[in-house]
Amino acid sequence: MNIFLNSIEKILFLDKVLYQSFFLDNVGILELNNEFFFDIPKVGSSSIKHFISLSSNRYKVIHRYSKWRPVHTISLSTKRDRIINSNKPIRLIVRDPLSRLYSVYQQKVLNKKEFPFGYFLESNIVNYAGIGKRVSSSSSFKEFCSYIGEFILQDDFLNKPFPLSKFDKHITPITYLVKQIIDDYCLPMDFRLNISSIEYLDDILLKKNNENFSRINITNSKDKIEKESIEDNEFHSLTKGIYNLDKKLFDHISGLNDSGLIITCANFLEDFQSDIY
Repeated sequence: MNIFLNSIEKILFLDKVLYQSFFLDNVGILELNNEFFFDIPKVGSSSIKHFISLSSNRYKVIHRYSKWRPVHTISLSTKRDRIINSNKPIRLIVRDPLSRLYSVYQQKVLNKKEFPFGYFLESNIVNYAGIGKRVSSSSSFKEFCSYIGEFILQDDFLNKPFPLSKFDKHITPITYLVKQIIDDYCLPMDFRLNISSIEYLDDILLKKNNENFSRINITNSKDKIEKESIEDNEFHSLTKGIYNLDKKLFDHISGLNDSGLIITCANFLEDFQSDIY
């Protein structure tokens, strides 16, 4: 989303912005029809937020007449007490890291309209000494991957490893984001997670909602990755292995149906430890 639309969205839903800022202590978990979802970018989170946003008349009018989906401001995080008291597993949707990163490349690096000055790898370049690693729209996907790998290992400005907490969340590993959310919400170690592949997200959402919506298309992304002539081994080499745990997680649940895998927070943290983060 470009800066202009992002500003318009915040103005239209200023009440939501203020409520999130002053009354919600935690971020990263969404609620849809009494089910809870980790808010992870590029794994169908916009579709989840679309259904959440349909409870707002403002949103429905905007979406109906403009086809714009200002879902990110209106979809507020869920309070911790509500999650804990429900005792329901939190759904985690995962995606093959190569496919997920290519989706970021398509949406942000190649999108000159929304990112005329290029895509920055940092989450907040203003807070990070005003120094930003910019990826121009002329960069190939392989170059994009190599920039991430180089940047995670060495920040030229401070001459030390670049912390993942400073990375734009769209390129931050899923496993790292989940660990941060578990910590932020102080989730009990015996609390359960329900992990499913993105290929089943349509079915999961349609079980809970009657509205027709554009089904998530991950096939085209895979086809275009093949044209880029990049395979898993090269991808993980270029990105210095920071997505290895995401690949391990995705492979672990591949082949399961939409019921997914039930695992406790303790088991997740134990099974997906990283030497990098």
